[in-house]
Amino acid sequence: MSYTKGEWHACQDGKCSCKEVWSDNHPVAKVHAGKWGDDYPSIRLVGETSLGLKAEPYMEQITYGEIPEEVAIANAHLIAAAPSMYEALKEAQTYIARCELFKKTTERTPLENRIIAVLSKAEGK
Repeated sequence: MSYTKGEWHACQDGKCSCKEVWSDNHPVAKVHAGKWGDDYPSIRLVGETSLGLKAEPYMEQITYGEIPEEVAIANAHLIAAAPSMYEALKEAQTYIARCELFKKTTERTPLENRIIAVLSKAEGK
């Protein structure tokens, strides 16, 4: 599995307005806060008189919802923890496999199935 190794962190502990999650030397994710939706270009007429009107381009948005700031910060922290959680799950999977040598059954526990499913999802399988 190939992903950006090392520790990730939320920019300024998630309080930065950029809402980016960084590795040691580059951003790996951007978390959204505030209103979200589809942006599209539009034109409006501006000016004082009909002879002085000018066309001005601007961006309009069809807003679908809003993500509260505290939710965005929590999302940034969760994403920043992803590499550590992935490595911890891999270690747990190895530990459980070693413990299976002493089990009386070959059936997987619900926890084992969940770990396998989450690791598969993380690995794009």
